[in-house]
Amino acid sequence: MTESTPYPYKYSDGSRRREIVEDLRSLADFLESHPELPTPRHVDVMVFPRHEAPADADAVAEVRRIAAQLGVRLNERSGHYTATHMIGHVSYRVISATSPPAQGGA
Repeated sequence: MTESTPYPYKYSDGSRRREIVEDLRSLADFLESHPELPTPRHVDVMVFPRHEAPADADAVAEVRRIAAQLGVRLNERSGHYTATHMIGHVSYRVISATSPPAQGGA
């Protein structure tokens, strides 16, 4: 059973999700059948939770929720929250950047 998303974030679903997964497989097959083409040293698939103006806390909670589903730690660095699942040289990374703190008035 899949845990429901607590906020109305916009991700690919249904047929669009299947198409993306199939396209990733097709890309791997294409690269395998064309060994003369260069490939990167690392591939990073990035997912950015999208929502109609989410609060920073909501966006962080969404990345935390996905980190739990992936069984990985939530990482934070300079206001960027990430959850990363590595498969060899390929990573699936969910990222949310919080708003910088307001500067003092002038």
